[in-house]
Amino acid sequence: MEKTFREVINTIKEGEVWVNKDTHRRLKSIECLYGNITFYLDDFYKSFGVNLNDEFILERKEFDTGYAIQELKKGKIIESTYDNKVFKMENNEIYKLLGDGAWGKYKHPFSVEQIVHNWYINNLDL
Repeated sequence: MEKTFREVINTIKEGEVWVNKDTHRRLKSIECLYGNITFYLDDFYKSFGVNLNDEFILERKEFDTGYAIQELKKGKIIESTYDNKVFKMENNEIYKLLGDGAWGKYKHPFSVEQIVHNWYINNLDL
């Protein structure tokens, strides 16, 4: 999920951390904690300007493969941190989200690289 700086400021929720996509900006992340919004910089400057069109990515929690598979079996949609491939399970069959937005069924859906890396658990209906 991506949002502009303005969107992040208008919608940030308690406990969220948003990370700047542009690694060359001085503003690295924004966090909302204990009712405060904190701006984290990459250097010692005390003040800074922010481009209102900077886009941020919601920092998502990563889970190991074992836990992700448990959640997949419970009906959650999982996403590989290795290659961002998205999977779901229906009727004991595993489906992968294809580029055209359709779901394709696979007998052996996961690569070794995906298995040894972490996963995101998505609560979104795609």
